[in-house]
Amino acid sequence: MRSTKAASCLMTIAFLGTFCRVTWADPAAAPNVLLISLDTLRADHLGCYGYQRDTSPNLDKFAKEGVLFENMTAASSWTVPSHMSLFTSLYPSVHGVESVEKQLGDGVPTMAEILAEHGYITAAFVTGPSLNHAMGFHRGFQLYDDFTLGLMEENDLFHDLDAGKSGINQVPTCHIMTNLATAWLRQHAEERFFLFVHYWDCHCDYIPPPPYDKKFDPNYRGPEDGRNLSARQAELELNASPEVRKHLMALYDGEVAWTDDNVGKLLATLAQLKLSEKTLVIIFSDHGEGFWEHGKILHGSSLYEELIHVLWLMRWPGVLPVGVRVKGNVSHVDVLPTLLGLLNFPKPPGKHGVDLSGVCLGKAEVPDRPVFSELSGKYQTRAVRWGPYKVIQDNTTISPLLVVQNGGESEALKVGVDAKTTLDARKKLTTALGALAVIPGRLAKPVEPDERTLRLLRSLGYVQ
Repeated sequence: MRSTKAASCLMTIAFLGTFCRVTWADPAAAPNVLLISLDTLRADHLGCYGYQRDTSPNLDKFAKEGVLFENMTAASSWTVPSHMSLFTSLYPSVHGVESVEKQLGDGVPTMAEILAEHGYITAAFVTGPSLNHAMGFHRGFQLYDDFTLGLMEENDLFHDLDAGKSGINQVPTCHIMTNLATAWLRQHAEERFFLFVHYWDCHCDYIPPPPYDKKFDPNYRGPEDGRNLSARQAELELNASPEVRKHLMALYDGEVAWTDDNVGKLLATLAQLKLSEKTLVIIFSDHGEGFWEHGKILHGSSLYEELIHVLWLMRWPGVLPVGVRVKGNVSHVDVLPTLLGLLNFPKPPGKHGVDLSGVCLGKAEVPDRPVFSELSGKYQTRAVRWGPYKVIQDNTTISPLLVVQNGGESEALKVGVDAKTTLDARKKLTTALGALAVIPGRLAKPVEPDERTLRLLRSLGYVQ
């Protein structure tokens, strides 16, 4: 009986917002919204999150102009479920879109649908097949461009970008997204817009264009070129030399720098169009990337910090304070309620995230509650973080209590946490996982991706 009551209380803490706004904003006063997704970008490879390499001058500058969340936990460690959690403010096991063969249920309002109902013109430019419209990501967008890069790949139009290569994972694509988005902005600068831009290039393969390909390891002369990583994953995990490991991370960091350059160009377009003051910009990443921290590379195989500690930055000149760093634990599911709170729009019922607009404005603290990550499929893994502590549960076991520190996690007893604190905290987090598990129902339905999308997904190793 006690555990049932505890689970109920934890569900209330975890899944109800701190408050729900009910006052409608003056439509004329609401800002534009620019949402930028940086696929596969782990937070600790940015200067504003403490990285020593100069990978992110534009994002670092942006962070100083607004709000940075230091402890953002991804809803999952791969693209599909994390993005859907951000769009719906629901954890993956509830929205149910945990594979490319699921589509969001009709009754679940998305970020774009809510803003469209409030008079926003809406558009999205996305790169990877993982955000294909068939899964429901397009809902609420009047223009959802998930086709330009697919058509370019299908018609072999990448040859001028990287001679002899083909496929969105084998050529740079950030500049194409930037060109599409900036052209759209120039056409719609006089309208109140919600624009979503998805940058893909930090995702494997690691093939940054010059000069970013040699920026962080200029003296490397070996054969490793950062290509076909999914096909070579097992071999690299077992046998990569220190030199190859160093070079692959340098190539990844080159992708980060190349992506940062494109974000800078997109933000510069806002400034050129005199839209910076009128636009709330939100920048996030969906998951990170592994570099042998736990024997693995790439992502989607675990819920360790290198895969789920991600960035969340926001800027709204004249409204949000500058240089704010928020230390409390936050999640992808908090982005939608926080956006609606800043816009003074009501939050739909049943959302898991909390409205952190008061935190951004310096009027509130991040609530003390658990945040979750989930991974379905063959790994069937869940993680919960509460304060500095974390546990990971797979099909059969729950990890020892972990302490999150310095961008990773360590066993609590091994870093000096006393036995009683360790036991009590582990029980608390295990109960929180149980509360998440009793939420009823999945809100998705089956869908079959089109053949072009399946072919692209196969090339990335997401489907067989």
